[in-house]
Amino acid sequence: MIDMVPSPSNGLLFCNGCYAEMLGTGVYDAIRHFGKQGKIFYVHFRNVAGQSHDFKETFIDSGDIDMFKAMQAYKEVGFDGVMIPDHLPEIVGDSPFRHRSNAYAIGQYSRIDGCRRLSGRIAAETGAIADIILIVRGRRCVERSAHHLPRTIALLPNER
Repeated sequence: MIDMVPSPSNGLLFCNGCYAEMLGTGVYDAIRHFGKQGKIFYVHFRNVAGQSHDFKETFIDSGDIDMFKAMQAYKEVGFDGVMIPDHLPEIVGDSPFRHRSNAYAIGQYSRIDGCRRLSGRIAAETGAIADIILIVRGRRCVERSAHHLPRTIALLPNER
């Protein structure tokens, strides 16, 4: 559709999970392919374990895709749109609308965004790039330079 009807109005709701189900680690190339064209308008930022006909939806820190690497790809292509959690696993005692699961996922985004902001401040003040270690659910999930993250991570109260 994007090629058939060229228009600045045609773009994608890019679902990380769906592309990961189809392409596995090829999801990073898909982000770069559509992102370089400016055709990613909105992102469902979710992770999965498995592919296509045999997959399980997971939180961003526990699937097959390196979500920090995915965020780096979004940053590389200049994506500055909205990212939201999507199709989250259920937490025990959660509501039908998965309020607890959403809160947990948004907390994961907030921690990553906080690391990105801290790294940016350190770089601005000292010229150095800070390496951040982020521990989520008892394991290291990010140990990289946090300045590579996209500017916008959805649903943060201080960015509304």
